[in-house]
Amino acid sequence: MVGILLTMPSVSFNPMFDPLLEASWEATNAGIDVRLCEVGAAIQEVMESYEVDINGKVFQVSGPTKSMLEN
Repeated sequence: MVGILLTMPSVSFNPMFDPLLEASWEATNAGIDVRLCEVGAAIQEVMESYEVDINGKVFQVSGPTKSMLEN
């Protein structure tokens, strides 16, 4: 089965948020290379491997919640 993935590019005018954009892009790509039932886990794994520094405080990027993946 062949699927089509449509995405909208995200942009940020503040380089502080570039890690969030990179995490989102990598997570989208991770979801392409797995079976449909494994998409959520692949996306979450990639998203949670990123951190972002906002005004000197480091935050772990969180992945999508289970309820988001079930819809």
